[in-house]
Amino acid sequence: ALSLESRVDFLEPPAPHRKEDVYPWRFGRSLSYMRRPLVRIVEGEQSLFVWGNLQIQEATNYVVSACLNGRLQSQAQSQELRSLSAQINKTSGEIFTREVSNLFAADDHLVVDSNVKKVGRTRITEGGRDLGDIDVLVINPRRRRLLVIECKDLSVARNPHEMANELQSLFVGTATKTATVTRHQRRTNWVKKNCDQVLKHYGVSARGKWRVEPMLVVSEEMFTPHLYDSPVPVISFLRLRQDFVQQWP
Repeated sequence: ALSLESRVDFLEPPAPHRKEDVYPWRFGRSLSYMRRPLVRIVEGEQSLFVWGNLQIQEATNYVVSACLNGRLQSQAQSQELRSLSAQINKTSGEIFTREVSNLFAADDHLVVDSNVKKVGRTRITEGGRDLGDIDVLVINPRRRRLLVIECKDLSVARNPHEMANELQSLFVGTATKTATVTRHQRRTNWVKKNCDQVLKHYGVSARGKWRVEPMLVVSEEMFTPHLYDSPVPVISFLRLRQDFVQQWP
């Protein structure tokens, strides 16, 4: 798992590796020197391992970081590592959602709730299908505005392949999985249709005309929103903290 060795055909790696695992422009390759700092040299029946101390340290930092930010989840060979990576991702997402919620909760004039699965006894559904929970719900009684926030603790896409995956996951979707913004739009539409009920649940008067707005908050500034005309505003946590929260109330 930590070594590289000579292959008969460099561009045809053995299973379970994929052909793209040898492409130098792909980040997170299973056959990357950053992942495998030991070079194995086979001489007859003997194996000689060659390494540099600095590269061992760099590889250690890289692999631990990859585990902690979930980048190894899709390539993990054991159920234990897949479960650990999934749990780390889940915990990281919960912490990020709490940080976003706390930004708004610091203003006493706002009503803030997080991980909203239902309003009263009514679940957030569409056609009988569960739409998932609202990460952060913010009610601004002064301006009669209601903000429906989806929080994404993401690692920045580092190359075109990762950008394409990020673009598809967030904005386009696949035949088997709906895009993040599409799911969030459906939750926002549910809030619009049930706005009076939502406001009543939180003890806020429904009088007047209310605006219900969706938003996608990401942990780091992303490049992909500039490549796709997203129907949902995308804002980084840094920009949210610096600009939006101060202006919104």
